[in-house]
Amino acid sequence: MDKKIQDYYQKNRLRVEELIKKIVKIDQADEADFREDVIMINRIENSSFLMKDKKISALSALLRKIFQIIENDKYLFYEYKYDLLNCLTDILRAFQALAKNNMPLETVHIKEYEKLDEHIDFFDEAVSKLSENKRYYYIKIKLDRTKPLFFLTRNILLDFLKQYGNPYNYTPQDLSNEEYDYFILDFKLNKDMGDFEEIIKKYKDEAVKEIKVINIDEFESVYNIKFYYKEKQNMVPEEITDNFKILDNACYYNLVDCYILENDEVKISDTLFNKSFENLELVTFKRFNERETRILILLNMKKENLNKIKTRISEIISDKEVKDILYKGKHDFYGLQFLEYLKENYNIEYGGY
Repeated sequence: MDKKIQDYYQKNRLRVEELIKKIVKIDQADEADFREDVIMINRIENSSFLMKDKKISALSALLRKIFQIIENDKYLFYEYKYDLLNCLTDILRAFQALAKNNMPLETVHIKEYEKLDEHIDFFDEAVSKLSENKRYYYIKIKLDRTKPLFFLTRNILLDFLKQYGNPYNYTPQDLSNEEYDYFILDFKLNKDMGDFEEIIKKYKDEAVKEIKVINIDEFESVYNIKFYYKEKQNMVPEEITDNFKILDNACYYNLVDCYILENDEVKISDTLFNKSFENLELVTFKRFNERETRILILLNMKKENLNKIKTRISEIISDKEVKDILYKGKHDFYGLQFLEYLKENYNIEYGGY
């Protein structure tokens, strides 16, 4: 068996064992810190994604969501404790069985591994149930740059939306930016707030030329991809338009912001890493209804270009939660040292794709 996959099984067996031991010991959920469990599960998710182990990656992503929900409502731990232990025990058995097998993951048929599908179905339903009162919307406004202080409209819109829910994932991040006449954001509507289409009609501002609202819940799965270029770019890359259905997009100087319909993260990362993009520095992508984003570094990260990459990643970290950084290419000591710094100080996993 390949040493890389042996290492993958061994490290994750130890991580799962550690999670099981910790959960068993929890007597008072209100005193427990489930953020540590989220970090551990994120490491499993990152490594499984890099190995293209779609089953473990999908299941660990669901477990991460469950623990994040439990961290905000700790008494849910008692409701899901048995299910979590049962699931983690089956993951451990699956890793143990896979370690004795030499077949590629995409062709393997081991009962312990296939049983994980039951847990994926269960926790997918559980997450949906716990999030059933949440509704998600994509909002894009076109601004009239001839109006004095037109950029203040972004702050006014955010204040208005915060009365009804949680706006996030802004483009541009700098709300006072005067170069762009757009403002794009994601929005989670609080429960019992009524019809959002009627709510947004209440918003009036003379600097707004057009408002576009898309109900994300009408689609199975939406991802937001942001392309950060070295130079000005005026269109979505053909590699994306040829492989995915575009829901909407906008270009801001060296940033291309697009929303696609897709439910396979591996397909997205494979497309991004295996195609040739000119003048592209890095990419971020995230599922619409998740806070955590994934960063892909598509150029060689070396001492001479590190400051620019640091600045770009610092901007992203200041605005979003980053779950991991994936890279492909040749990085020198300084580049890898920077990734290790992010892991140690921000709990951001990283790995070569």
